[in-house]
Amino acid sequence: MNHFLLLLFFISLSICSHATSWTVMNLDIEATLRSEVNGVLEKEIVLPKESILKFALSVGSRKYRKSDGSIATSRKGWYRYILLQTIPGLDQNQIDELNKKKLYISKTVTAGLSNTVISNTNGSPSDRIASNSDYEASTDEKTEACNLESMDQTWKNRCLELFNQIPHDALLFTLKTMKLNETEFKSDKCYKMRDSNGTAMAGVTKQNFQDQMANGLPNKCQFIINDTRDKLAQCRGRMYYVDLCRDSEKLVVKDFFNIGTGTCRKGRGFRNYANQNTTVLGAFFTNYKAVNFYNSNSKYNGLRTKIKNVTGRYWAPALMLFGLQNTNNNASLNGKYMHVSPYISSQGCPSVSWQNGYMVEALANNGPSLMVNFGHQMEDIGACTRE
Repeated sequence: MNHFLLLLFFISLSICSHATSWTVMNLDIEATLRSEVNGVLEKEIVLPKESILKFALSVGSRKYRKSDGSIATSRKGWYRYILLQTIPGLDQNQIDELNKKKLYISKTVTAGLSNTVISNTNGSPSDRIASNSDYEASTDEKTEACNLESMDQTWKNRCLELFNQIPHDALLFTLKTMKLNETEFKSDKCYKMRDSNGTAMAGVTKQNFQDQMANGLPNKCQFIINDTRDKLAQCRGRMYYVDLCRDSEKLVVKDFFNIGTGTCRKGRGFRNYANQNTTVLGAFFTNYKAVNFYNSNSKYNGLRTKIKNVTGRYWAPALMLFGLQNTNNNASLNGKYMHVSPYISSQGCPSVSWQNGYMVEALANNGPSLMVNFGHQMEDIGACTRE
């Protein structure tokens, strides 16, 4: 089976990151072409792999060839810019011809994504990371990732044990974020925070939050990794709750988290826009004050009763999330919490079982804390971190 390699050039319109990143990915079996206008899905076409090369040669500015051979013209709107740079089997004249074209199709989503290679124009590390759940970290990588100077050897030894239970790529990303913010809030270039008015923020202002982060991330004991690649159901992924400071052999609790219906049912991917009901990828710091989740329908009230029977408190704990990256920095503006839920999906929040409400409370009481939504392609946290 032949595989075509497409090199996608992503231009970010965000003021937070101007880095040029390149991603090489394998196209296997078929590709889904999604045309978006202002973040709204306009058209979706499935292309068999043998037609991808033909498509690449025929596509033009704001036009593309449909599977039936006809030409369709997209409506005007904002499009992510994609440049086809290298396709094996093409001679240099064909590649040069492709490079003259401006392609305004939003993105190509592959059915099979594996063995992804990352590089950019000057060979330096890219600001976009392709994940590989089978990646095996070296001993040196593990040791370096767990080497936080402020933590004792017991913490470091427990940290190393995590590599036996959590996908290495997701864990390395998470520990890198923690380490970069160990003694100072450095990943502050891209994050946004909603107004403190109302109950959602529990009265916490941006200045309050920055004061809490003045000496770095306070909570290096408990954190959460949500792996969107490990699907337990249509709208559920694998959650790893880690407690490196608990006097227990059980360092990791594995359970589910709910994925947004915009992502798992509507095909909207991981859009970082309002009113999309999508899960968003990246690293988050949490608020350090939990609130009683606003929903008061019968299912949530029943959930509160269950929690009261166990803890004595009638509430549904929820914790506002502050996305640190270009891929998730609208999280608090769009009202994304980590919260308990009676449902099997979410509106974009990484919600969890009511029985895991203690996790929400621990992240709040010891917070701000770290949570990560990990997926197939992640922006490097370094792109939003001060040196």
